[in-house]
Amino acid sequence: MPKFSNNERRIKPEEIESFAKRMTDQFGGVIVIPSVLGCYAGEQGLVCEENVVLSSSRDSESTSNFRDQTRKDESFINDMAHRAGKRFGQESIMISQSKTEVSFPQGTYSKNLPDMRVGIDFFRKLI
Repeated sequence: MPKFSNNERRIKPEEIESFAKRMTDQFGGVIVIPSVLGCYAGEQGLVCEENVVLSSSRDSESTSNFRDQTRKDESFINDMAHRAGKRFGQESIMISQSKTEVSFPQGTYSKNLPDMRVGIDFFRKLI
């Protein structure tokens, strides 16, 4: 997703956070990469924009009716990209889909979050 609309208005972190929240509601979590450079070939040469990446995955082994769920997820992502494109004045929002093996090796559970992770608005800080 872009960090600036096509009228050069910086997109508010709260707006990007709302899309991340929607993905969390759909997939159970989201990875936010706060700054990536997206480039394409323009009429005058290379054109680059600062973007943010929102990424989620679906566990195929523990999801019942995985194919049906995948279709729902694809519809959700397409709708979200369409809404973001309209909201931020973009011709398109890139969607990438791949089959990925994800695992969560067991760690040691800590009952309390470290103070450095509590009360910080990471969207305002990083985006």
